[in-house]
Amino acid sequence: MTFYNLKFSLFCLGLLCFVPIISAQDRGNVAPITAETVESIQEFFSSSVHEPWGRSVAFSPDSTLLATGSDDGIIRLWDVETLELVQEIPAHDGSVLELAFSPDGALLVSGSWDETARAKIWSMETFEEITILNGHFDDIISIKFANNGEILATAGGGNDRNIVFWDVASLLETGTANELRSVELSGGVDGIAFASDDMLFAAGTWDGHAYIWGPEKEDLDHLYTLDHGEAITEIDFNPTGTLLVTVGKDRIARLWDTETGLEVGILSDHRREIWSVDFNPTGDLIVTCGLDETMRIWDVSDQRQLANLENMGAGITDCAFSPDGSLIASIDTNGVVRLWQVPE
Repeated sequence: MTFYNLKFSLFCLGLLCFVPIISAQDRGNVAPITAETVESIQEFFSSSVHEPWGRSVAFSPDSTLLATGSDDGIIRLWDVETLELVQEIPAHDGSVLELAFSPDGALLVSGSWDETARAKIWSMETFEEITILNGHFDDIISIKFANNGEILATAGGGNDRNIVFWDVASLLETGTANELRSVELSGGVDGIAFASDDMLFAAGTWDGHAYIWGPEKEDLDHLYTLDHGEAITEIDFNPTGTLLVTVGKDRIARLWDTETGLEVGILSDHRREIWSVDFNPTGDLIVTCGLDETMRIWDVSDQRQLANLENMGAGITDCAFSPDGSLIASIDTNGVVRLWQVPE
């Protein structure tokens, strides 16, 4: 295996600057990314193999693989330990807008604006297409598996405005995922999430509203309607399901108490719209990234910004913690994929 078009950059946190290390052998021991260690975070891998724009990143459940997608329609799979590009999947005749692994890591789902196949399900054993999901007529912007692995949810943007819930069991039995039900909202859906116990489900829309449903997840059964203000671009639950975070074009991340539906915090320092947000596995940190070419890490308890990774040279379209909490991945509008860690 070889590395592809590696780029080196200098990144600074305050007065401290770091040169990224592009070598698996030099990684050594890695400290968890916590509030105490985050100021030492640094980039250790960067690749520009994707064509602009980069769109999506997703870690496998065991944190060993990173899947990335962009406007070139190709899914790329990276070995996180060796930093090798291990597989390229020509997936769509259009941008790969979203990626999601199943909880057992056996499946990968891709969403696109490909008019011939809005969403596809892939085998992670053979890297071959298993089936196409045909429940949407516009771009698929968000994809999430229920944490028990039994349900898959896909969300349509643009004029679609539908969330479709799919039966994963039928996929495993017959090779075709049966549609269980769909929910139509008032605006294009740009973020969906299951709580960790699957008892809550949430969606954020382009008209600035987020909705939280109970276990049945029916159209008229939502528990709360949350007013973010402007178009929502992404949402996420914390690991206990007690908090929901929404981000959007207003450059603000808002925290909501899921038991009361009340806003309990605001994270505000981005200079342009925020495109992605993710809680870390312990729920004490949030990462946000956006078109202001920065990625920021926040302490949830006191809503304080801990790190601002800036001067990226391009807007950051997606960012995510690894499931083990030791890494952050990002991808930008230039198609550059980056991995970040805290060395011990």
